[in-house]
Order: sequence, then C-alpha cells, then structure tokens
Amino acid sequence: MFSREKILDRLWGDEKAVLGRTVDVHMKNIRDKLGPTDRFIVNIRGIGCKLEL
Repeated sequence: MFSREKILDRLWGDEKAVLGRTVDVHMKNIRDKLGPTDRFIVNIRGIGCKLEL
C-alpha cells in the first residue's frame, strides 16, 4: 500500500513544488499504458493505491 505522500517523498524527496494530484496524473498515464492489465493497480479511497495480483 502506497499513500500519495509516500510516493511523493520517494520520487521527489524534499522538492515540494510537486502536488498530490501529480501522482494521480502519473497513475492515470501508467494505467493507460498497461491497458487491460491496469486492473492490478487498485485504489483504496482515502488511503492510496496498491498492486494486487
């Protein structure tokens, strides 16, 4: 399970110019590229996302 904050901290560190919605945009792009296999990325409302195989 990864929250937006964890993803932001891991990828951008202390650079706070990046917003939480940035993660959503990147996740959408990843889902688009995955096509039908995007079902393995599950959003947990209010918590974050996880990879579910």
